[in-house]
Amino acid sequence: MPKHHSIELKGRIIGAYEAGATPSSIAKTHSLPLTTVLAIIKKWEQEGTIVPKKSTGRPPVIREKDVE
Repeated sequence: MPKHHSIELKGRIIGAYEAGATPSSIAKTHSLPLTTVLAIIKKWEQEGTIVPKKSTGRPPVIREKDVE
């Protein structure tokens, strides 16, 4: 399962990229793999957001006794 990075960190990555930093220098600065930095930049360029999508999956089953 992928590790989710904070919105703050993603914002710093995008800010550095838009300021002219290279993805490799950003990766070294934040001690992240280059592929992670590239994925964050790609998502920003394609979707215009760094907020993760809502996770999918089966909704939790709530029993009557759990509600009380």
